[in-house]
Amino acid sequence: MEKKEFGIEKIKEGLASLIGVATEVDDAFEDKKVSIFEGFNIARKSLGLWETIREAPEIWKEVKDLTQEEKEEIISYFEDEFDLKNDMIEMIVEKTLAVAFDIAMMFISLKEAKEAA
Repeated sequence: MEKKEFGIEKIKEGLASLIGVATEVDDAFEDKKVSIFEGFNIARKSLGLWETIREAPEIWKEVKDLTQEEKEEIISYFEDEFDLKNDMIEMIVEKTLAVAFDIAMMFISLKEAKEAA
């Protein structure tokens, strides 16, 4: 059985699915209510997340192996692609992603140190 290769592009694809759903929700809530049509569009965009969820363990392995350069590339990609109407919320989400990467790397390092001890 051939092993699937997961890399930085797979992480970007997962982020693209998430961005698509977030953007659809942002558009739907512009008038403070969600129509049936808007709800359908959100559900349709959400289907793209299933592959990302299904492949999460393999993607997580790639996240653990990210270099600083790859991490910066992913954060830059996210900042370029993620565009909400509310700039303050957009900035908070972008900063949260950067912090989440740092926290994830810290926990990975702690786990590896514990296993090595």
